Amino acid sequence: MSDLFDKILKLLGNLFLHAITFFVGMLLLIAPSMTISDIRAILLYEIPLSSCGAAVYALLGLCVYLMARVPYMRNMYSKVTILIPLLQMMIFTGLCMEFGKHFINRWADDAVYSKDTAVILMIVAIIVGRICMSVLYRMFPLSITMRDLIQSQRVARKNRGE
Repeated sequence: MSDLFDKILKLLGNLFLHAITFFVGMLLLIAPSMTISDIRAILLYEIPLSSCGAAVYALLGLCVYLMARVPYMRNMYSKVTILIPLLQMMIFTGLCMEFGKHFINRWADDAVYSKDTAVILMIVAIIVGRICMSVLYRMFPLSITMRDLIQSQRVARKNRGE
């Protein structure tokens, strides 16, 4: 009876974790396009929009980190190895766009910059973010990172006796 209960509990836990992963992944894939539409609306109507995107990206980044580090949650990432790099890139891209959106909001709200300067600062923020991401992935290539993750998971399984 206890063995059946453990299997059902493990199945429910897996379904819950996969649902969270799916939700975080979909949100990270959709969020940059939502930021682009916000930037477009700010430029078109010249009205600032509220922005809590950096906090949302930080929370989603924490979720991705925990899902990649906790061995029980890591199973899906070892099977679909492109997920972690894709989610990392979406987090970095979204943060860069949020910083660019901050410059556009400052123009629309306080007229700190001219419209042209705000757009240029937004583009520079996005380009600098992409350059930082390129440097990061040049220093820590994705293929090596994922290979190490899979290898560490295999070692952990061997140590547990699975």
